[in-house]
Amino acid sequence: MAGKRTRIQGAEAHKPANAGDLRTPAQRRMFVREVPAFDLSGISLYVINDNEFLRAYMERLFGIMRVGHVATCGDPITARDKIAAANPDIVMLDLDLAGGDGLDLVRHIRRGEAGIRKDVAILVASAFVDRDYVLKARNAGINWTLVKPLTF
Repeated sequence: MAGKRTRIQGAEAHKPANAGDLRTPAQRRMFVREVPAFDLSGISLYVINDNEFLRAYMERLFGIMRVGHVATCGDPITARDKIAAANPDIVMLDLDLAGGDGLDLVRHIRRGEAGIRKDVAILVASAFVDRDYVLKARNAGINWTLVKPLTF
């Protein structure tokens, strides 16, 4: 017994920095509840998507992320009328929208005609991300392109 104790004590003297943690690598993984939360409560987000389910999903997703205010809209025509009242920090849209072209809305924002800052961050969430599509979006003034499906 004393031999075992000596060996363990000797091993502890030469162990690496994380060796005090006896959990397996899978057990040491960080999970969402253990990760410190960013304070996103001061951010407002405006989501423009013609899919009602996806708008509800994004509201829930950003609610989980503790985004301060999330407003949604179903088409770019209504978005042109209501975006100024929302005054978002980030606009998230799908470019393939029923009732209008998302790129037209992006150009409208970038020209300063939407009643919000023309340098507002604009994200595209789309399932279509071929090179031409992304270049077209970038040239219109998109900051980031996210690939659907989106997950937390």
